[in-house]
Amino acid sequence: MNETKGWRGMAAHWPRVLLIAGALALSATVIFVATQKESSPSRSAPLQARLELAAGDVKVSFGAGEQSHVSGAGLAAGAIVTTGHGARALVRMPDGSTIFLRGDSKVKLDQDSIELQNGEYWLDAPPTDRRAIVHRSGDVEITAAEAGLSIQKNAKGTVIYVARGNATLSAKAGRVEVKAGEQATVATGQSPSVAPLAFWDDWTGGMADFESGRGIPGAGTGSIYGVDEGAAAGTSAQRLEISRQSVHAVVRDGISETEVDQTFFQPRRTRGRGLVLVHRARTRQRYGLCGRDRWRAD
Repeated sequence: MNETKGWRGMAAHWPRVLLIAGALALSATVIFVATQKESSPSRSAPLQARLELAAGDVKVSFGAGEQSHVSGAGLAAGAIVTTGHGARALVRMPDGSTIFLRGDSKVKLDQDSIELQNGEYWLDAPPTDRRAIVHRSGDVEITAAEAGLSIQKNAKGTVIYVARGNATLSAKAGRVEVKAGEQATVATGQSPSVAPLAFWDDWTGGMADFESGRGIPGAGTGSIYGVDEGAAAGTSAQRLEISRQSVHAVVRDGISETEVDQTFFQPRRTRGRGLVLVHRARTRQRYGLCGRDRWRAD
């Protein structure tokens, strides 16, 4: 009789026990699902630019370490582009302008500006109705439209050379307009100074001379002369004639990556170790001897 009452008492508590067990099971399920649920995707930074050309050691950092990138990659706002020694990179911005980075250079791409942290780049700025992108180098700001210019940042300050068009340079100590054929120099904490430049060493391979051959069939960008460093003072340079030339070009999305291999007749046996390529746009590019009758661009 007592045993029967005991079973009946336990049976009376079963609904409560099952309710508690169900609640515990539900809680455990909710906790498990919450811990396994992936976090909601966050909005990525908008694409700010495009890496049109990456030649050599070109790396891009988005805040999580540098990674090597290839031509055609998209670049988000905040990206930092770095070129190693001898490398080149061409970046197209949303306003249609392009910057061509020299080796050993570093830039940061922001929403409406480009910060040159070190090195040098060539800016090709087209005409635009929108606000021009601001180019920053330390405390110096440069703006330009329908112009071509070089911007360099070194240990002493900032140097810009304008090959065509006009550029505006603003610093803490003043603001100046720089015209074609002029070079502006801004030492750290000093007022900018502007002076005409007779010749500019064109490291871009001819971008500064873009307009020189327009409308002239077969026009080149200049002439090449051999300079004999061991000759007497006042000795004229010797014009070099091309004996063989081969051109290799790859076109990708309207951008041509071109490699030109030239061999010259050396006019006479000299101790010369330098070449100067003189352009029509008052620019020049230096070459060095890398073997018998073989020359390379410096």
